[in-house]
Amino acid sequence: MTRIVILSIFPRLGSKVKMLYPVSEIRLNYWSTEYSNSSTYSYDTQEHTIGNQSIKRIMLALEFLQGVSAWTTGENSIADVKFKWDLVVNVNNRCYPLQIKSNSETATEAYEKYVELWEQAEIPFLPVIFWTNAGSSIKKMAQYFAQLFNVPLKQTHLSTNVEIPLSKIISHKNYKHIDEVGAGKKAHKPIVMALMSAAGRGEWDKQAEDLLQAIVDRRKNIHYQLIKHCQQIAQARLLQAKVLKEQLENTKQ
Repeated sequence: MTRIVILSIFPRLGSKVKMLYPVSEIRLNYWSTEYSNSSTYSYDTQEHTIGNQSIKRIMLALEFLQGVSAWTTGENSIADVKFKWDLVVNVNNRCYPLQIKSNSETATEAYEKYVELWEQAEIPFLPVIFWTNAGSSIKKMAQYFAQLFNVPLKQTHLSTNVEIPLSKIISHKNYKHIDEVGAGKKAHKPIVMALMSAAGRGEWDKQAEDLLQAIVDRRKNIHYQLIKHCQQIAQARLLQAKVLKEQLENTKQ
């Protein structure tokens, strides 16, 4: 199995040897969109918001790299809950899953927990953990990843599509119209993920917004009603605004 060896968790966290293992894109796409029944995570917390910001900083850094793309795993997905993967990086048609943390303390705690899971054969390999906070330089992280993956930096920084677009999720779930969206507890989640994915790029997915509004209007999904919809739209717009602000600040550096 081809793998990349790195000597520490980013930026600095000891000298243990870690491996970046490639996983096939087909498997990753499935695990990133298929939901787990064993999730106990809460996604409406300040910690989760901070964690998302760390992931977005990593993704912004990866945008500086030529021929590299990335996407986040879905909330409550098998990749997220079972395997502990937050982000998938595609380099030269090889996909590498990563775990992202917002500080060194949580990264250390997570690594110790993942060692136990790995020893119990609960996860296929130890996820490599990168941590970053608001003080991290996007450009310096980009330079680090360029060295890690042995790829050049772009001549100019162009925004790329770094997450799974709605069309890909809709295709996976066979959603072409609101009539094809189920009324189960998690039926709305792939569409919410697409909306947040676009917001995380500083963009807006009108198709996802319209589908979510249609779910509310037909009144069949008891787990996604008007109050939840208003909160979700507000959360997505807030994330979009934060990303746009961060992108603007990065261009001034």
